[in-house]
Amino acid sequence: MSDTSPAHSHRVLRVLARIEDALLVLMLLALVVLSAGQILLRNLFGTGLLDMDSILRLLVLWSGMFGAVVATRQGRQIHIDVWSDRLPLRWRTRVRLAVELLTAAVCALIAWYSGAFSVVEFGTGSTVFASVPTWLAAGIFPFAFGLLTFHYCVHALGSAQRMRKEGGSQ
Repeated sequence: MSDTSPAHSHRVLRVLARIEDALLVLMLLALVVLSAGQILLRNLFGTGLLDMDSILRLLVLWSGMFGAVVATRQGRQIHIDVWSDRLPLRWRTRVRLAVELLTAAVCALIAWYSGAFSVVEFGTGSTVFASVPTWLAAGIFPFAFGLLTFHYCVHALGSAQRMRKEGGSQ
């Protein structure tokens, strides 16, 4: 029998948050160390590691996507919002829920189609540089957008709970 209690759900979310944070920190650390190493090699020895610039570009992409995941999880993603703060609280929560559900749907579509692209690329055996396969380089998109979908669904559940509480207090 599985444990579906709120406490268990919160533990799972905390573990997922720690994994996401650790992956982001590792990517950023690798980015800094590899960049510094490449700069030192170029300045001291007039050479650099083969394909390191391509690896660094890929790390920037992956770090950016994981940064978006972490920002979304924390509710710190970029919001373009000009009018919802003028709405009554009741409508503000409803609009937030609708936006979260729409964003989750868009992220799910992107995850699905980028996953389909990765599957096709896996079959072709193409590479982006050196022997790094295209499916692996592009694999960040279905993975990150899947996590974004999950986090927006979690936010939507929170908004739905707030809506229910607001409805019960009136």
